[in-house]
Amino acid sequence: MAAWQFDLGFSRAPGGTNFPPSFRPQVEAGLRNVDVVSSKMLDGWTVNGDELGNRIDLVANDDGEFELAARLDARAATTDQFVAQLCDLAASLGCKLQSDGLESTLEPRPDVVKQALQKSSAWRYALDPAGIRP
Repeated sequence: MAAWQFDLGFSRAPGGTNFPPSFRPQVEAGLRNVDVVSSKMLDGWTVNGDELGNRIDLVANDDGEFELAARLDARAATTDQFVAQLCDLAASLGCKLQSDGLESTLEPRPDVVKQALQKSSAWRYALDPAGIRP
């Protein structure tokens, strides 16, 4: 993860990040409403968005279960629009968003996600790249 990226996981139940194979068509339909380009990163791993920017990853296990994760680019001008689409997707799937970095569960609302982003080290980096030490 780059210094300007803020990660969120999708969760339908507390601590539950795996989705059953039967849920995948609903997720793929929802992803079509997010203004991003899909590409295959590796076998079983689809990146929806920019590899170094705003994106939603779908990573499938051998048994068909899969995880969804979002990565926000704190530097990008398009992040507000992406956050709105991300929250719409999460809400349509009945998911909350999990921030391991902030150790918190977020309601899928743009104002809540933006507040969390502004508390992150990615945000501090975006405001002052020279002030962040590796």
